[in-house]
Amino acid sequence: MSKIGVHNFASGFGQSDTHKNDGSDYEAITPEQIMQMVRVPRQSVDKSKAQWVIPSTYIGHDARSHSVQRERGAYGMLAIDVDEGSPSLEQLDAALVGICGDESRAIYSTSGATADNLKWRAFVFLRDTITGAEYSDYQTALFDLLGERGIQCDRALARAGQLIYLPNRGTHYQHKVSDGPMLLSLPASIIKRAKQNADSAERAHAAQRKLAEQRASERAKRNASCVAGDDVSLIDWFNSRNSVEQLFNKYGYESVGQRQDYISPQSTSKSVSVKIYDDKGTAYLGRTLTAVLGSGQNLAATGMLTTSAYITNTAAITKPRFEK
Repeated sequence: MSKIGVHNFASGFGQSDTHKNDGSDYEAITPEQIMQMVRVPRQSVDKSKAQWVIPSTYIGHDARSHSVQRERGAYGMLAIDVDEGSPSLEQLDAALVGICGDESRAIYSTSGATADNLKWRAFVFLRDTITGAEYSDYQTALFDLLGERGIQCDRALARAGQLIYLPNRGTHYQHKVSDGPMLLSLPASIIKRAKQNADSAERAHAAQRKLAEQRASERAKRNASCVAGDDVSLIDWFNSRNSVEQLFNKYGYESVGQRQDYISPQSTSKSVSVKIYDDKGTAYLGRTLTAVLGSGQNLAATGMLTTSAYITNTAAITKPRFEK
């Protein structure tokens, strides 16, 4: 945990900057240094060389890992990225003040902004840090509240190890820095929305658990009907004995968060690649499942088994023969 108000965040240069192999710590950058960069951008470089920050005080060699930051991270600022809607600087600032108050914050144009298509990045600096386990929920809550004020945020910034690029002057640059006090505590509105989101997710999860139990009961009944000599299709036979959730666990997918979200065992970024809806999985991020199914394709348990067989190069799966 950092000292109150004194934070050193993980930083690097370009997407390819990784220390996972050499074991060294990442560079550190402070809120004061970030605010100075916003006032006077010292960069005008290709994004592959641009400086970034992860707003966590954990700067070890594995600081870019989402799972490591969720476990070990301590976050000293909230961050937003606005690529849609082209709100004005005044509109964005007013929305932030309406939620967080007139506290220490910085807003600046991203390198892709133009006078006709405004794009922004903004930070709200915290006096105390929040844990990596809390960060995603509070970021999501902030995005929700800003959305209600007409500001649509890139929700990728809710991920614990997401790189956030610092000022890199493009063809159009505007900024605002408020030197007010750091936010003493998270606004009640953010905490309340995070709790509402968690309660909603728990209700959805409870409904999914109930549905899973019902489906398990149905599978048990189908199992009993799959007796020797029955003319049962391979798909029906397999689905009667397996759920997608069981197969994700069996094949090494990591369950994260309060929802049924999973990380592929082949993922290097450790970001969520699969969700389960009503005992069906759908790939929405990552390459592992989309390489087989295409993005957004639903799969029943048989589809998951086929996918896992593809991933692990296991032998083809066949229905066992029934003998009288």
